[in-house]
Amino acid sequence: MGWEMHITRAEHVWDGESHPIFAEEWIQCVNNDPELSFESEKWTISRPVARR
Repeated sequence: MGWEMHITRAEHVWDGESHPIFAEEWIQCVNNDPELSFESEKWTISRPVARR
């Protein structure tokens, strides 16, 4: 059994591409919050946006 979590800055999930969260920013956010962690190699960031 699995589940998905969608985190976005956009008001609606389907508008997330217009308000991207960059992979580096998300990793920094998780690393700076004691209640969040990457506990295994089974996580993915789908369609990460490269900073230009």
